[in-house]
Amino acid sequence: MNPDNFAPIGTSATIGSGADAPQLLSDYATKVFGETVGTDALITETRITPDRFFESDEVLNDFIPLPPNRLKDLVYHERDNFEAYLKAHIDIWQQDEVHLADGLLKLKIVKDLVVVINRGGNGIKQVEEITRELGLINEPFRKLAQWDEVNRYSPKTRVLESLLALIAAAKDVESNRSPFMYLQVQLWVRELSGVQYTLEYPAKFSFRDQVDAQQEVAAMPPWYCRECNSSGWLGVKPDDKDVFSRDVNEVYEKFFSNNKNLYFILPGGELSPADLRQQVIILRLFWSIILIRRLSKLWVIKKRVSPYRHCGN
Repeated sequence: MNPDNFAPIGTSATIGSGADAPQLLSDYATKVFGETVGTDALITETRITPDRFFESDEVLNDFIPLPPNRLKDLVYHERDNFEAYLKAHIDIWQQDEVHLADGLLKLKIVKDLVVVINRGGNGIKQVEEITRELGLINEPFRKLAQWDEVNRYSPKTRVLESLLALIAAAKDVESNRSPFMYLQVQLWVRELSGVQYTLEYPAKFSFRDQVDAQQEVAAMPPWYCRECNSSGWLGVKPDDKDVFSRDVNEVYEKFFSNNKNLYFILPGGELSPADLRQQVIILRLFWSIILIRRLSKLWVIKKRVSPYRHCGN
């Protein structure tokens, strides 16, 4: 077959930002394909500005769903149906599911969001930074409360999350096979090896570097049973002492060695004395199954009724 009958085609995720980027890419393609590829053979893109993509601010709708409506309820749970979850967002923004992209193009807050996210060099912004900058250029968003103490949520963050959900679901106006906008959200999760459970009522999760073991409110490593949803603290009590050790490193060491002085501490009211005498509980602890022994010496933090159930295995 004649080599002239071949037309090499290549794609590149990035082209670079320097003035010589097209030439560098052309030189690379020439080496790969074995024939001259000039810069005129490159098909590139030019991003349009938000002002060209959206209409002018004067004609855009400045609508924002305000509390105390269903804004506080726009939370996705594993048990929920995603279509119903998305429909709730569409309804609260008074949008048409079929023409979602058209409706988003008419919202001023969507334009302002695009403006904020595209500011700066790399385009990567944290949620707090976005909400702060969005409040500076969008008056209805600025009037939202930073925190709703009654319902325990941030209205500003919830509006942002809702907008991102709609943008991710919307399709291009001209082709429903393409997204309305390319959207990327990253969730950074801190390593969980340092998670601890505070010794107070109600107990709270914290990190090892945020709790002083010598203070009145200390914390210990947590355990959780997937069978009955019970949870509590891991503790170590030496044979010659009547108190639990506050040394977290010792707790971890005794846990991994399955030491007899390791205890699974439960909140008060978790199990009755009769349960403790009659049953042995098998708990699944993240990656292993541990047999609880010596339950008759269980330590109780406070005598309060616990919402957890006991699985009875």
